[in-house]
Amino acid sequence: PAGPIEQGGQLHISEAPWLWDGVFIRGVTNLITAPPKLGKSRLLTSLFGALANGRDEFLGRKLHRGEQPKFLIVGSDQPERDWAKCLKLAGLLTPDNRMWDCITALFHKGAPLHLDDEGIDTIAGYCRKHPDLIVGIDSYHACTAQLGLQEKDASFADPLLDLQEATAGYHPTIALIHHSKKGGGTRASEASRGSNALPGAVSQTITLNWCQDNAGNPLAPRDNRVKLSTEGREDMPLDMVIEQTDAGWICHGSGEEVAQAQAIQDVIDKLEDRQYQALRDMAHHWNATMRGVDAVHLANALNCMPNRAAE
Repeated sequence: PAGPIEQGGQLHISEAPWLWDGVFIRGVTNLITAPPKLGKSRLLTSLFGALANGRDEFLGRKLHRGEQPKFLIVGSDQPERDWAKCLKLAGLLTPDNRMWDCITALFHKGAPLHLDDEGIDTIAGYCRKHPDLIVGIDSYHACTAQLGLQEKDASFADPLLDLQEATAGYHPTIALIHHSKKGGGTRASEASRGSNALPGAVSQTITLNWCQDNAGNPLAPRDNRVKLSTEGREDMPLDMVIEQTDAGWICHGSGEEVAQAQAIQDVIDKLEDRQYQALRDMAHHWNATMRGVDAVHLANALNCMPNRAAE
């Protein structure tokens, strides 16, 4: 049994044991919150696929995979066919659609697992057999719906606390998916739907939101970019913009970089035709020569008087 550190005892201080640098922490619970149908499950399985395939990075951030990782997917929120699509895209199925051996088991909507005593014992059994197991739970609501808990009550986090206690000795990394509340929150820790006891019980919170919500304007171009934000006990918050494509997920850069690029694009969009032509010609000249252009040469390019070009 664990005991306290006695008076004058020495404390162990170390850097966060990242699984995915700045995003997922190894050996603790990571909470992923997002609106429905945004791509939470596919992002999680894509991360699993990157780890299983021995990649050194995922979406521009380093992976710390250690030995060959093992995964348990408690996917009670989706049917088998949906999980098959996710795993196929992640490269975790053989050509005849068999799961890779690194996946110890897959629970799905047709064969669910709930976070009651029996379900927690089942997960603990897998963790006992495979120390340092990576456990994906999708979603917390689907795995606790039959327990009669109210999301607004602090007791809503009790099944997670029981799971953490039952598996603590085996150091699993838990990726717990939960739906975000309507309108989200200003911080990642505030985005989770229901009681704040759930984000309070985890070490790292990852929130996904659409960069732009054009649902109110059907004529607006669709923006498929997703903003990923983190908040936790180990490091400074992280913002990055990602997008799901036919070839997988891509990263557009940090949230700050994307915001700056969008601000510049907004300025460009408001330019008049002659102003836009001038900017385009100056940009082409800079890319070709790495030098600026004076008013005389710009006027020649625009076919106007030098004083007009200077304006």
